[in-house]
Amino acid sequence: MRLRDLEARFIKRAVVKKTATFVRDGADSANYNDADLVTEERDQVYQIQVDTLADADGIRFLCPLCFKANGGATGTHSVVCWFEDKVPDDAQPAPGRWNPVGTGIDDLTFVPGKKSNSVLLLGGCAWHGFVTNGDAT
Repeated sequence: MRLRDLEARFIKRAVVKKTATFVRDGADSANYNDADLVTEERDQVYQIQVDTLADADGIRFLCPLCFKANGGATGTHSVVCWFEDKVPDDAQPAPGRWNPVGTGIDDLTFVPGKKSNSVLLLGGCAWHGFVTNGDAT
């Protein structure tokens, strides 16, 4: 199935530090006081759509298995594939990282790199497939 039909978009991962106040672990979140509050700096992670493979840290597309089963986009989850050496290995989703080649979405291919070139979802529908010449199969 063509990545374009699966609403594929190149994405960039952006991490922004944000300071916020939280109820500390172990406190009763329904009945707390000022002593139960803690102010922390935490990472907020965003996926920003970009136009080109050169600018991308990864790609997001609709799952081809569920797209077919659902007869379209409604009820179909997305697949995110981060590219090797662009996103830390501990960033979610994990553990996979892919080595992309091509000029854009229409000829994108994952080739062997440090890890496998196949895509295996470890939960949900457990789709296992390949991205080859703009197709996800």
